[in-house]
Amino acid sequence: MRSPEKSTLSLFTLILLLTACSQRHASPVEGDAEIQAKLVGAWLMERTNIDGERRDVLTIAADGSYVAEMTTVKSNKTRRDSESGTILFRGGVLTDTTTSHSDTNARLPYVDRTRIVRLDDRELVLQSEERPDVQGTWRRQR
Repeated sequence: MRSPEKSTLSLFTLILLLTACSQRHASPVEGDAEIQAKLVGAWLMERTNIDGERRDVLTIAADGSYVAEMTTVKSNKTRRDSESGTILFRGGVLTDTTTSHSDTNARLPYVDRTRIVRLDDRELVLQSEERPDVQGTWRRQR
C-alpha cells in the first residue's frame, strides 16, 4: 500500500507534467503572430515553366491583406495578372484566400493552404498541402 506522501508526490508530478505539456502546445500559437509579422513586406518569385518566364511580386501588409502582380512572358507575348486577398498563418498552416483577380473568369474566393518549409530575413519557402512534392521559393525585396 502506498503512503499518502508518495500518492501526493505522484499526483503533484503528474500535474507538473500536464502543465508543462499544455504550455508547450501553447507556444506555437504565440509563434503564429511572430511568423505572421515576418511575412510582412514584398516578396519575389521568378521561375520558368511551360507557360514561359514568370515573375510574381507579392506584397503582404501587417493586417494580412496582400496584393500580387504576376507577369508571364512567352514567345514575345507578355501577360499581366493581379490578385488580392488575405494571408493568415495559424497552427503551422499558411492560408491564402484570394478574393479578387484580374481574370474575370476566376472562381472566387479561392483558398490555398501551404506549409512554411523555411522563413528568414531573405527567403520564404512554401510547400503545397495538396501536392507535397511542389515547393515555391520567394525572395524578400528590399
